[in-house]
Parts: sequence; C-alpha cells; structure tokens
Amino acid sequence: MSSSSKNSVKTLVIRRSRSDDSAFLREMLFEAAYWRPGKPRPSLEEGLARPDLAKVLAGWGRPGDLAMVATDGLGARIGAAWMRLWTPEDHADGFLDAETPELGIGVRREFRRHGVGTALLLALLGRAREDGVPRVSLSVEIENVARLLYERFGFKMHSVNQGVATLVVELQFEEDAPDTEPSPGNRPGSG
Repeated sequence: MSSSSKNSVKTLVIRRSRSDDSAFLREMLFEAAYWRPGKPRPSLEEGLARPDLAKVLAGWGRPGDLAMVATDGLGARIGAAWMRLWTPEDHADGFLDAETPELGIGVRREFRRHGVGTALLLALLGRAREDGVPRVSLSVEIENVARLLYERFGFKMHSVNQGVATLVVELQFEEDAPDTEPSPGNRPGSG
C-alpha cells in the first residue's frame, strides 16, 4: 500500500473548534511553522516558545478568534485553521490592520496533499464571510507550496519581507446584479 493511499481521508469532517481543542491548535501551529520536509524540528514546546509563535494562540477565545478543526470522520483530529484579530501594537507577521484577521492553517504531515488544507480554508473563509469579515490576511514563506493553495482561492500578494509574504483576500463582494436595471434611486451607493 502506498503512503498516499494509506493516509488518505475517506471521510473528512470540518467542525468549529471546541474548548478541548486548544492543545491540538498548538500542535497545528507547530506543523504550520515547521513545515519543511526533511528538516530537523525542535520539540513542540521548544518550537512554540519562539516569541513570534508563543503569542499566536495565547489567550485564545477573545473576540474575533475563530478556528475550524478537520477530523477523519472517526473523530481523530488531522488539521486546523484559525484566524485572529491583532492590533498595531501587538500582531503577527501577516498583520494588515486591526479589522483584518490573520489566518493560519496546520495539517498533520501524513495528511498533507489530500485536500484537508483546502477544506479547512474554504470552511474558515465561508464562516468569515457569514460573519461579515471584509478581508483576511496571512503570512507564508515564499517557497512554501501552501502559497499556491492560497493564491488559487484569491489571496493576492500584499508585501514581502525577508522571504515571508503577506497575502490578502477580499471576502465582501457586491451582490449579483439583478436581472433588471434598478431605478436610479435604488442603485448601490446612491442615497
């Protein structure tokens, strides 16, 4: 049996995170930060002690925090996506402004390239749209293949700093144009 078929996900369930997911979110932050295959990785605690990572999930549950968890259908957690608002004084690498949450995604190594990240991204962006979030940002190393996933779903390059790109996707779109032309007083922006 090949590695890819052994680790394929027959049933993928995406759910909103619960309070008992906090340790798993930390594991997925570690996976997101130490994504390079074949490179030595520190222990989870050592790796997440870096100041830039230590704050990413600190005090999780404040207004604007949202996370989705992927399970294999049997309840085993295999990936997570989260987004969080930051301030100009306290923010992560993909900070744009105080109204734009920054997104992160982590998937267990053995389940990467099986659609888990795509499903998590779609679920999180869908929920953000429902909540009226106008845009979402993220940071990703330029050479990380995950960047291609983000770009496929509309993320655009905002800036690059020391090999790390900040990408942004706009979530609020104008409503579909009606079949008939609205009267001048009913046009969007008139009034």
